[in-house]
Amino acid sequence: MTGIGFSGLAAGAMAIIGIAIASPFAWLLRTDDPPVSDPTPLIDACRALFPNATRNPSAPGGLELVQAGGDRGLCVYGSIETLSNLDAALIRSRRFSSIILRSSGGPVRPWLFFAESLPRRPRTIIVDGLCASSCANYLFPAGREKIVTEGSLVVWHGGPINDVTAFERILGDLADEDRQAARLDFLEIGERSEQLYRFWGVNRHLLSDTFGQAPSYDDILAATNHSASQVVGYAIPPDVLTACYQIDGLERMWHPGDSTEVVAAGSGLFERSWLARLPAGLADRDCAH
Repeated sequence: MTGIGFSGLAAGAMAIIGIAIASPFAWLLRTDDPPVSDPTPLIDACRALFPNATRNPSAPGGLELVQAGGDRGLCVYGSIETLSNLDAALIRSRRFSSIILRSSGGPVRPWLFFAESLPRRPRTIIVDGLCASSCANYLFPAGREKIVTEGSLVVWHGGPINDVTAFERILGDLADEDRQAARLDFLEIGERSEQLYRFWGVNRHLLSDTFGQAPSYDDILAATNHSASQVVGYAIPPDVLTACYQIDGLERMWHPGDSTEVVAAGSGLFERSWLARLPAGLADRDCAH
């Protein structure tokens, strides 16, 4: 699997936000479904349904309901580029209490629409292997509890917020004829994202802190001879996600550990690219220590 380094984010941002799916905001309701004691049966059921995405989380994917081990789940496996009317009906169906994720993400709009359309806040989000990009932005924070299985990673590389200065930092070098439309798209998606984050109680700066930012280098990372342009995202530790961004329910989130272990874990997922532990701006804040 290959990723898009931060040097290519500005050029790719138009494609990322380019699929338009209009949707009213569907407020997420609290659920009292019991917690998942063992995620393995749900994961096994999802893997059986999506063998290609099991081998490669960037393969074309889809959504499917499963029931295993007494739990009801929605498999979201592989790259999600669009959502059909059937997908939308499935998301709104209230027929699942857990969402099982194995995906490198996809364009922002389908994933944002997905999160907005949920009829309630899922009891559990389960990450099987990888939840990156739009998967991390728009579904991982939704669960009241998050289970990240051993060896799995949640990878953030940010997204639009309703802030003109953020737009200028990310897309400020666009040609004049493209700038106005891109600016409107960026701010519209940013406002919807912020509305969702406000409802979840998550700090919106998670999106901007990890969008187009350099990694936080230390002596260990510098010794690996990687450059900032090779970074595809950040595997932020659960204690930092809670302290800096108020993401809750992370008691069962596995994380590799220090910077060296994050680089090693990411090398098995992103060919010729790598993951950092923290973006530079975040590394200087008290909440990150």
